[in-house]
Amino acid sequence: MHARIVTACAQAGFALRVVQQPRQMQTTAGLVAGGIGVALMPRLFVPMQPQGITFCELTGAGSPLAYELAIAYRTPSPLVDALRDTARHAGWHVRAGGYDVTAT
Repeated sequence: MHARIVTACAQAGFALRVVQQPRQMQTTAGLVAGGIGVALMPRLFVPMQPQGITFCELTGAGSPLAYELAIAYRTPSPLVDALRDTARHAGWHVRAGGYDVTAT
């Protein structure tokens, strides 16, 4: 999947710059909550994320396996917009609005 994402970014006119690749999704969520970039995360993490993270659902064909991903981000930014545009360019459906995980 990494190669597909890198290719989609290149086709959209920019290079993906990966600065962290944590092994644990909880670590990834913590980095996003801290304002350090955006992430592609499995949908199953939506209900258990820390407050302050917004999820934008991505769906679509892309491999022989069915999968769903969400873009996790703290605040809207040009980076988030570029990632959404790249996903659309790759043929994914991007649901606007997404999920807003806040404290209850």
